[in-house]
Amino acid sequence: MPLVHALTRQRDAWSPRQRRHLSAIADFNCTLTHLPGKKNPVADALSRIEINAVQLRLDYNQLAKEQQQDPETTAVRTAITALQWKDVPLEDSNISILCDMSTGRPRPWIPSSLRRHVFNLIHGLSHPSRRATTRLLTQKFIWHKISRDAGNWVRSCVPCQKSKVHRHTETSPGAFHQPQRRFAHIHVDVVGPLPSSDGHRYLFTIIDRSTRWPEAIPMANAKSTSCASSCCQVGSPDSAFLNTSPPTVAQPSHRIYGPPWDS
Repeated sequence: MPLVHALTRQRDAWSPRQRRHLSAIADFNCTLTHLPGKKNPVADALSRIEINAVQLRLDYNQLAKEQQQDPETTAVRTAITALQWKDVPLEDSNISILCDMSTGRPRPWIPSSLRRHVFNLIHGLSHPSRRATTRLLTQKFIWHKISRDAGNWVRSCVPCQKSKVHRHTETSPGAFHQPQRRFAHIHVDVVGPLPSSDGHRYLFTIIDRSTRWPEAIPMANAKSTSCASSCCQVGSPDSAFLNTSPPTVAQPSHRIYGPPWDS
């Protein structure tokens, strides 16, 4: 209830605290009148400093000027699309703005120079999500790749990054325990087939995780019995990490130039 009606309203509607305040006001000889905020800059002088003022609406005169200077606007007018372009005149002005009428309501075309400003007007009010920001933008405005721009700007919004908690569904990398002895944990792989040398065409490679010591044991074939026999030459490991892909094929040129770096 405004203060101007406080003294004329029934006292039963006020709380004890409000009654004490009204009793103190009644001791003064004053007249209570309502003064709109726009006509009362003194009361809110500190909160209405121009440098901190927030512009909550788009300057359509500036938008019309930017549309006339934007070369992309000319291409939009002549492009064949499902959008229905129309020059909508402004009220009390001889200026018109290019808008899309396909949704039943005018959606102004936003040139590239004003797109980030329009995004800040929509997203800066409550910092909604990417999907909600895109929906609010497309309801009122239109430009090429508006969803992509909105998504990129939402992801780079500093207040959103500081205050919003995102759920990470990716599993974190597993922790490797430190082995207590050499060749306790090994990584093995099979390389081949290679050019025959003394009847051997494959290599059983072993790398110790603790010391990174490599071993390359020649084998005549890539059967499981040959791999198990080669693995036993370094002792009895506690665990062995295998490469489940097919055996690595080494070309003869690799012996001279080394393996290729293609990923």
